Amino acid sequence: MESNNIFEATTKVVEFIESSLVKAKKAFKENPENWIEHEISQHLGPNIGNYVRFYASLGVTGQDQLTQLFKDNYQNKAVQEVYEELLEAEDDWNKFLESADQALSSGLVTAASEGEFIKDDNQLQSVSGEKLDLNDLFLTPEQQYVHFVLLRHFA
Repeated sequence: MESNNIFEATTKVVEFIESSLVKAKKAFKENPENWIEHEISQHLGPNIGNYVRFYASLGVTGQDQLTQLFKDNYQNKAVQEVYEELLEAEDDWNKFLESADQALSSGLVTAASEGEFIKDDNQLQSVSGEKLDLNDLFLTPEQQYVHFVLLRHFA
């Protein structure tokens, strides 16, 4: 396999990984629970197909063969650089998934600080477990007061 082919194929896969990571981070930041429930597959699924095409274009069938291909062509400076970019892009995805998992499992997803405005499309959970949109709780002009008791629960 020529070094130029390795460089081009790897550059394409790195660009795809980085692009999908930017989109995933944005969607997660906007609504973490929705991202996990409905959008994660839209970000991870195409990466799987992208890797299948990447492996096929390089004539390898697994990670060990891919690593060996890079070792065999590591004397080429461009291959060295793009391999480092690939490792960094994969590491960035792994770190993002770990942080998303940690945020969701620790309840640190979208905590508001005192005096901070919260989005009106945030979902709240009542003491009975019912999920409510903040929009649904806004007062109509004829109502004068609303009292929220927002509890932060650390489990």
